[in-house]
Amino acid sequence: SQTEQLTSSVENLSERAELLYNAVVPLINNLKANPEKDYIYWPDRYDKLDAFADKLYKIMHGEEE
Repeated sequence: SQTEQLTSSVENLSERAELLYNAVVPLINNLKANPEKDYIYWPDRYDKLDAFADKLYKIMHGEEE
């Protein structure tokens, strides 16, 4: 029925929103660490950010659990 499809869709979107939140919050917390330092030491940041962007893309498109 339409109600069941809508409920399933809402549950799926809710799960994806939670996955996004859980992916982003650790990054924010890490960036907030040691606020007294002027610079962030982040070796291999390009590769790590590229992988993180891929993860976010997969979450947004329902490909990541």
